[in-house]
Amino acid sequence: MKEKKKVYITIAPVMFIVIILAGYILYTPPLLNGRGYNIPGRLYDFIAYAYYSSRMEWLKNGGDVQALRRAAARAAWHRPDRMEELLGISDDNLFLLGREYAGLGLNKAAVQLFRAAFSGLRPAGPMPLRIISNLALLGDWSGVASAARELIKLPPESGRTNYWLGRALLERGEADQAAVFLRKAVSLDPEFADAFYQSGRAEEELGSRDTALAQYQQAVKILPGHRGGWSALRRLYQENGERAKLEEAESRLKNLTPEVPLRIVWEDRLILRGYNFSQSELRTGDRLNLTLFIEGREFSSGKVQPELTFSSSSHPGRISLKGKIIPTPSMGEVVKVVVSREIPLVLYPGSIQMDISIYDPELGGGLETGGAKSLGLVSFNLSPGWNSFLPRNELIKSHFGSGARSLGEETFLGPGTEIMIDFKGQGKISGLGLISFGHTSSFLPQGSLLGEIVVNPDHREELVLPIIVGIHTAEVWREYALPWQRKHRPAAIYRSWPINSRGKEFMAHEYYTVYSFPYPRIIRDIQIRNVSRNSGLYIRNLILIPLHMPGT
Repeated sequence: MKEKKKVYITIAPVMFIVIILAGYILYTPPLLNGRGYNIPGRLYDFIAYAYYSSRMEWLKNGGDVQALRRAAARAAWHRPDRMEELLGISDDNLFLLGREYAGLGLNKAAVQLFRAAFSGLRPAGPMPLRIISNLALLGDWSGVASAARELIKLPPESGRTNYWLGRALLERGEADQAAVFLRKAVSLDPEFADAFYQSGRAEEELGSRDTALAQYQQAVKILPGHRGGWSALRRLYQENGERAKLEEAESRLKNLTPEVPLRIVWEDRLILRGYNFSQSELRTGDRLNLTLFIEGREFSSGKVQPELTFSSSSHPGRISLKGKIIPTPSMGEVVKVVVSREIPLVLYPGSIQMDISIYDPELGGGLETGGAKSLGLVSFNLSPGWNSFLPRNELIKSHFGSGARSLGEETFLGPGTEIMIDFKGQGKISGLGLISFGHTSSFLPQGSLLGEIVVNPDHREELVLPIIVGIHTAEVWREYALPWQRKHRPAAIYRSWPINSRGKEFMAHEYYTVYSFPYPRIIRDIQIRNVSRNSGLYIRNLILIPLHMPGT
């Protein structure tokens, strides 16, 4: 009897594993087959859902939003009744679900969803071709061919349908059949540059190099930014020994090729092919220069606007800069988008992460990639810069006297950062004026030390001047904070201006103070540092107080 029990104990786990394997092998997702899937499959769904829902809970505190959403998508795959709760998409909108799963890198599931979406469509309007385009992005050329064959049976004849069928056959290695449909595509749509390019590929596969060359030339004639066309022409010109044409093709190709290549798909609208950026070290106020390479997709239309978002290692806030609005490129066309902007002075120095998002100004929202609205692009180091500006001389005279001289430069210091300023040639002075404000410093108590100015005179000991909140400076948006949140008083106000933020109107302020030296000094250099742990210190200007101050 004991032997039989041992056998049963041994067999039970084996049977359980066999049932799970059978469920996996015979598995049909409940989302695509209603209640008609097999019993082992239902057991597999139960176990898979339990695993991914547990993983969701574990990831909630991890900060990886994309991993969390991927786990949610996998859980919803096995429990479609929770799809809308977990992903915010109805379980009957297979097209949007396909885009979501594709964006999360769940390509196998995305292909199944797009195929199911196509089979349930009426073959009218743009949606069937959008589904085909998405299948192509996923490399499902069998699915593209099957769907295009269904569409091509229906009148009227479409250049796009012929294009997709020809393209799918070409990618599957059936160049002879592909050429037939691609020739038809260019005859039906003679302005479709990518159809000429793909037709050239098919002709080249069949050995018709002269025809292929003509097709590639036509592609770049229609779209001078068609990178694939120029790449093919460079190769053929090199083989033919056509030096002048080769040089032009190489120049064009180089202009369309990023230094850092990428392939980031933003929905079915465009692909970020890469970027040029070589500024690993920048200073506040410097000009940031970034070139994006954007390629259009089949259903590119309207306009898009790249947006860069910067976050600093020394501060939790984020600052955004929008690029120019551009027409969405055509299929196969690569356009260069140059973003050249000054680094905002209130971006906290430190290690800066630069993210990119693509905004649709007509729809009023951002495109998605990988289940997210933005993508980490590149990082660089930001140091404080000493930047020139036009001083307000009348204000300087009224607050510091007619003989006071302005340096006419400003800087922004994050927590723990400092800057050195060369004072050579400024002559002997009796004191120093400071125009400044604190940033995100409302919580600092009255009398807290925000920064220090270390004055290094010639042949004398250094002089340390404190920058104390409520005495020498104060929070710029002090009035935005609720009264109980204002932990320090305002310092002497130098200048005020109106602000409207989040529906609240208030006045922002710059503050000033004068440090008088025990005796006149010739200054060699000055070091300004922010000694706080979380606040920013904006140095708006330094004022040199002369030995005699007429008018004060």
